Amino acid sequence: MARIEEISVKNYRVLQNITLKYIKKYGDETCLQKINFAEKIYLHMDVENNLSRSFQIFRDGLRSIVK
Repeated sequence: MARIEEISVKNYRVLQNITLKYIKKYGDETCLQKINFAEKIYLHMDVENNLSRSFQIFRDGLRSIVK
C-alpha cells in the first residue's frame, strides 16, 4: 500500500501554489488563516493514531487515491 508520505514534496508544492492562487483570487481571509494553521500543526500530528473519525476517513480516502 502506498503511503501518504510518499507523495513528493514537489507535487505537494505545485498543488499548494495552485490552491493559494485560487483562494487569494476567490476566497477570503479565513481560508488563508486555516492554511497557515495547517502548515504549522501538521508537524505535530500523529496521522496513524489520530482519534478524530473525520480525520481517519479523510486519511483513508487519501490513501485509496495514492495506492
